[in-house]
Amino acid sequence: MRLKILIVTCLLLFSSGCTQRQTTELCLRAPKDSADAICIQVEIADTPDAREKGLSYRNSLKQDRGMLFVFSKEGKYGFWMKEMRFPLDIIWIDRNKTIIFIEENLPPCKTSRCPSYGPDTNSLYVLETNANFARENNITEGTRVYFEFS
Repeated sequence: MRLKILIVTCLLLFSSGCTQRQTTELCLRAPKDSADAICIQVEIADTPDAREKGLSYRNSLKQDRGMLFVFSKEGKYGFWMKEMRFPLDIIWIDRNKTIIFIEENLPPCKTSRCPSYGPDTNSLYVLETNANFARENNITEGTRVYFEFS
């Protein structure tokens, strides 16, 4: 009986198994102690499995949330909207934590051949947020991003 309760609890709390997802606060435009910073809570996707799954199969994302994809080295990382159920903004960030490219309001892909999106320059991080986040918060290329891992 205890095992059944544990399994059900894990499934309800953590859709990807029984491990808690690492999260951190991410702020844009100004240091996080500044009054004009835009801050959201982000889940960290820093393993191949977490990056592959991303936000796929979810029905929504809270307005003050996102997912930060963390790579071990800089590269040209393409993203697609396969298996997504809601539109996203995807924001590429370089090693200096500066936004280098933004794709806004990308719709879910409903076909078997989904386009890939991404910049022609290297990034180290990629941030996924709800669609229109960048426009609504005046986030543009060159915007600085602030976050720390625990």
